[in-house]
Amino acid sequence: LPVFGNQILLFPMRVQVGAVLALKVIAKKEPKLVQNVVLQIFVNKDLHPELRMVSWIVLFETKPNMGLVITLARALQKEPNLQVASLVYSHMKALTRSTHPEFSLIAAASRVAIKILSPKLDKLSFRYSKAFLLDGYEVPLMVGAAGSAFFINDAATILPRAVVTKARAYLAGAAADILEVGVRTDGIQEALLKSPFVHEDRLPRMKQVLKALKTFKALPNKQPLGSIYVKVLGQEIAFANVDKAVLEQAMQVYFGSIPELAGEALKAMQNGTAFQYAKPLLVAEVRHIFPSVAGVPMEFSLYAAAVAAVQAIITPPLTETISVSHLMKTDVKLTAEVSPSITLQTFAVMGLNTGFIQAASMAKGKIHTFLPLKVEAKFDITKANFKIKAFPIVLPVHALTARFETLAAAGNIKALNAERITPIVPETVVLKHSQEEPELRTSVPVHKTLCSVVPHIGVNVCMEIMSCDATFIKNTTIYNMIGQHGVHINIVRADGPAVEGLELEVQLGPKAAKKLLKEISFADTKTPKVKAVLQKLRKVLEGEKMNKNSSFFSHNKLFYSQSTSSHSFSSSSSVRSSKSHLSKVSIFITTKLIPGFSSRFLGDSVPPVVAIIARVVRVDRKLLGYQLTAYLDMPTSRVQIIVVSIAVKNNWKMCADGVLLSKHNAGARIAWGAECQQYAITINAVTGHQGPSPMAYLKVKCEKVPTIITNYAKSVAEYISNAAQMTGLAISNEKNIERQIELIILVPTERTLDIIIKTPTVSYNLMIGLLCLFLTAFSKICEFADDLVTKCSKVRNTLTTFNHKKYNYEIPLSCNQVLVQDCTSEHKFIVLIKKDDVFEHEDLNIKVADIDVDIYHQKSAVKVKMNGIEIPTNNISYQHPTGVKTTMCFLENLNIYFSWIFQVYVVDWMKGQTCGLCGKADGEIRQEYTTPSGDLTKSSVSFAHSWVLPVESCRDASQCHMKLESEKLEKQVILNGQESKCYSVEPVLRCLPGCVPIRTTPVTIGYHCMSTDTNLNMFDGIYEKSVDLRETTDAHVACRCTEQCA
Repeated sequence: LPVFGNQILLFPMRVQVGAVLALKVIAKKEPKLVQNVVLQIFVNKDLHPELRMVSWIVLFETKPNMGLVITLARALQKEPNLQVASLVYSHMKALTRSTHPEFSLIAAASRVAIKILSPKLDKLSFRYSKAFLLDGYEVPLMVGAAGSAFFINDAATILPRAVVTKARAYLAGAAADILEVGVRTDGIQEALLKSPFVHEDRLPRMKQVLKALKTFKALPNKQPLGSIYVKVLGQEIAFANVDKAVLEQAMQVYFGSIPELAGEALKAMQNGTAFQYAKPLLVAEVRHIFPSVAGVPMEFSLYAAAVAAVQAIITPPLTETISVSHLMKTDVKLTAEVSPSITLQTFAVMGLNTGFIQAASMAKGKIHTFLPLKVEAKFDITKANFKIKAFPIVLPVHALTARFETLAAAGNIKALNAERITPIVPETVVLKHSQEEPELRTSVPVHKTLCSVVPHIGVNVCMEIMSCDATFIKNTTIYNMIGQHGVHINIVRADGPAVEGLELEVQLGPKAAKKLLKEISFADTKTPKVKAVLQKLRKVLEGEKMNKNSSFFSHNKLFYSQSTSSHSFSSSSSVRSSKSHLSKVSIFITTKLIPGFSSRFLGDSVPPVVAIIARVVRVDRKLLGYQLTAYLDMPTSRVQIIVVSIAVKNNWKMCADGVLLSKHNAGARIAWGAECQQYAITINAVTGHQGPSPMAYLKVKCEKVPTIITNYAKSVAEYISNAAQMTGLAISNEKNIERQIELIILVPTERTLDIIIKTPTVSYNLMIGLLCLFLTAFSKICEFADDLVTKCSKVRNTLTTFNHKKYNYEIPLSCNQVLVQDCTSEHKFIVLIKKDDVFEHEDLNIKVADIDVDIYHQKSAVKVKMNGIEIPTNNISYQHPTGVKTTMCFLENLNIYFSWIFQVYVVDWMKGQTCGLCGKADGEIRQEYTTPSGDLTKSSVSFAHSWVLPVESCRDASQCHMKLESEKLEKQVILNGQESKCYSVEPVLRCLPGCVPIRTTPVTIGYHCMSTDTNLNMFDGIYEKSVDLRETTDAHVACRCTEQCA
């Protein structure tokens, strides 16, 4: 744990985070103890922000009281790290909306804390750490669910550092974490995006430049190490690490050649493979001990453990050597045998539990499943034929065995061998009693066997039930459970012809017609009755002709016109209405008919495009199964799907017919039953306008459907009505068209959206305000676009950092300053800025890889030198309205615009790894002024001067005549009642000896004071001393040296 360990820095961050998160489990038993521990971690601002954020998450698992929450909220008003502040604020704001009784006190405390904190924290973008919480709880049922997500970041990058999501369920006062998924992405984004080449010769040049910054401390490099874990019921069932080796292998696979990968896959297929996998899992573990009136502890415990195993053998028959080029022309055959099994064992104990005596009632259950499978797959890519066949398994198979019994257990710790376990309800009870005693009731064992033949596949499923319960005492649920119960499900062979297997075959392309096992014919449609049924689709799609020129859709009817080809809508009344009254809408719909459209069978004119056959292969060669055929007619934009039973005397069919009449109108009809005549549903979708307002219309009409669908639809409609009343939808009980559902979506104005749903008995109306919705979405999109760009710019003496913080400062003459650089030990790039002492133009020097670029002014023109050789700017850049954009092929980490206004851009994965005048690009505006030593300063001028590359001699080639040094305060100071001398703990820019300042600028810095009689060398760690007072002094920004200057 951080703070408590002596060698905590030796452990990686993910280990420290895991140690803190492990306290969540301990917090369930010892919340106060854990609360004291995580509080020390959270308030320690020297720790990594991620450690503090996860400690906050654990802190709220301990249910802190209102006083502690408010105290922390007041402390957060001065929190320097915005990542921590953003997570805390969003977490408490999410808790204010919680409805679960468990969080009622915390929700109340969070409401008060939110009012204390600044509302500006709520406006931080998605680049900052966030917490989300959504829950619901039904008090009468004592049932609820909650979902939470934590996005933890540390450098304001697009890809968060860690994401943790969790789903929790509540039942009868108990809570369980159903599912938890966590992902870490440390350095993954950088490893995937940064340039793979490394120039070792750049390091000496970079270090030579940075040698002038004596106090410079490089940031640690990010090691690419991602991970993901999955927890079910609080237990980790899956974990995977993604390190540098895995990434390199993935990149090799991604950029590798397809023939090599295909060759390796082919080799594996030729050799075959076999594997066996088993996973143990502790499904549940609950133990609750509580006192009793007898003075002894009572215990209720539940344990459930499971083991899942699977064994597979894959043996393809490819034995000859075959090249990858011939693989596409080869008929591939693959055979797999899989034997999955699951064993689950559960114990529930309730009774007396002491150190010496145990006496309890115990329920024990065990479930075992086993279902083998053998599958063969054939793929012929050239013929576009795919076939999968499941072979019959060796019968009989004991697919499921379940046993449950209740026992009485008693034991003594001093006599372990004397423990007694007795069934509460024996299977056979023999009572010996006299004639005078009344007959006692006893349990009656139940033994039943139920069998059912699965049609067509030749198997018989039998379920054997054995039960002996205590319902003779009282017919209640608890007495039904007490006893011994068992269930066995066996699969045995049924009487009749043997089955060779189940087969699924897919044929694509023009050869689909040759694979059909049953010819599809609609020749009998010439009879008047059948012909009338098949013409219904045409009537639906073309419309019923009501009059010669017009038709209308009134409040409850829809008609189509055939006299025009345009698409328009008209309204007889406004859709904009209050919730208490539904508006009556009249819509005029016209459709453009396709010439020559009819309800003909497409198979008479076009071949099928796909054929899918699912059948049972029997030894007597009797056809059993189904056949799906799809037809597509491109000129008429029509598709037909026909599903038929391939049995000889079975006339069941399902016919689906769809037509795209225009880009605004589409319709479909689905019919099934004997010759597609028993049941049918029609669907029609239209888009267009009602006057100037865009509109969409969908109609589903049930011509005839099975009774089970009707009953289910009524139940769903009743549920929707109840939900609509709770959400405040406008409801109108009115009689609409029977067996028809209509959906109308209308946009009457730019700010509103009307949704009308009509069922046979009820109409619903919902009005949504679009203005806030669209403005919010637009603002989020704009915010996202701005966050994608990390820009540093300078206009005259005003510099805007990567974190959008502005400050004014004057560049010292003739001295190089670090504008931006890679602050890791890799030193991938550095950009220096310098103002010449003649025309005071600002020039740039860029060092990337093994290339040195100088961008400077000469006679009001911009010149570029690369490695000392002047080159035309059009070779490496193009003219930009704001200046010359220097975008070189090797500058993968930054782009630079240069003119009187220059801008520097860095890539997203470099955020938090830069430093210099432009800052760290980590989003921490409260920690913007970071000096080369890593310390924070409050003065923007002192911050800017700290990044000057000073010199030791005025004869230096850079012609810089200044250096950084600690300054003595030239005034009398009385501190703590005694006269003191003070020295600055922040370096001040001063002219070299022999030089005089010709221009200065004021700077406010901190001073450390000591007694005047103290004999302390001011250079001995003066920059690490504490600040006793802050005073303003003059910093030199321009110097003139004499000829005698050394």
